Amino acid sequence: MNMIAVIGTENPGRIIMSALPDGAMLPHSQELDAQDLVFVSDAPTVDMLDGHTMMTLAQFVDVAGTGSRCILAQENPAQKRDWVTAVHAKELTITEMRHKSAYLAENIRAGKGGIYDAHCMIKPSTTVGDYCLAQVFSLIGFSCQIGDYVTIGVHANVLDHVIIEDDVQIHAGAIIMSGTFEQPRRIGKGAIIGMGAVVTEDVAPGVTVAGNPAQPV
Repeated sequence: MNMIAVIGTENPGRIIMSALPDGAMLPHSQELDAQDLVFVSDAPTVDMLDGHTMMTLAQFVDVAGTGSRCILAQENPAQKRDWVTAVHAKELTITEMRHKSAYLAENIRAGKGGIYDAHCMIKPSTTVGDYCLAQVFSLIGFSCQIGDYVTIGVHANVLDHVIIEDDVQIHAGAIIMSGTFEQPRRIGKGAIIGMGAVVTEDVAPGVTVAGNPAQPV
């Protein structure tokens, strides 16, 4: 049986799962029956979640057909990396997902395995890396460079001419103010941008910032 596993049981995974059966969010426009959809977790604590079976990745491999795929619905970049390694070790595919209400400009470049959720918007001349998550109503502006394993939270805004390095997590409602063509705003690798933060300066790698204007915490 060909199945789809949603990896992640927090809000992103549950939102995506709810959009799959009615066709609002489907890979390659393939129609699926609800029984073909499962949640995957490293250590399930319940048998069912939102009407769908919970299983480990190993259990999914045992029952899934060769055309089965995984959706990487994780917010934490380190956890994303661990899951990508585990999924590839099982020779499974992580599929890109685009909600039908998402807007991605025609000339963007999107990496593999990303999720572009409802009403997210990516403006022209932007590059998005592998396994990124753009959550509901998030915005990525004009001429941005988004690295691998980045999460853009609900209603978060990355404005124009911004470089987001790998493994950055931008929480809900945060705003990364615009840079310029000559001097883009830069958010360093592994930085964390707190909920509702307004970032007006570059952020160094590995630093957590919060507040308006955002400051290290």
